[in-house]
Amino acid sequence: MSECDECGGEGILIKERGREKHFKCAECGTFFIEVEDKAVEITAVLSHQEESERRRISVPGDAELAVGDDMLLDDVICRITKVEVGVRSVPRAMPRDVECVWLIDRSYVRLRLAIRTGKGKTQSILMEARPETEFTVGQLLEFEKADLRITGIRADGRTLRRGTALADEITTIYCSTVR
Repeated sequence: MSECDECGGEGILIKERGREKHFKCAECGTFFIEVEDKAVEITAVLSHQEESERRRISVPGDAELAVGDDMLLDDVICRITKVEVGVRSVPRAMPRDVECVWLIDRSYVRLRLAIRTGKGKTQSILMEARPETEFTVGQLLEFEKADLRITGIRADGRTLRRGTALADEITTIYCSTVR
């Protein structure tokens, strides 16, 4: 059932015509029409770590697709990384114009750890974390066989020497080994 715009009463379905549904309010007798938004099928490339999968997805026809926006796809939070219209990449477009949308799985984010091992050497390794995980300068991390202390965090284009950042914002975590 649908809700009346005039009084908020319950609308009774009278007839359906294509995507239009005609209702009459049971309380005030007002007639109103609701139009279902047509879904659009587009091609999507979903990347998770080193694997990518190409498939057709259905999106609402009036929902603009923009780079950097998040969307839910099969209970997985995905971020739009590229929108293709024809042969060009654009920052945003309506679904009817989109040829392909590129998505990245955001259920986990990949972080680079730059570990200072001593004697001027740095080792780089990758780590996965939930996007909402907080990392703080000075925090101890247990990683494989070593304990690490965070000495800096590269997030949103700047390096933090103190403070906290969310994993979703971080590109690199600088660490040193703890003896």
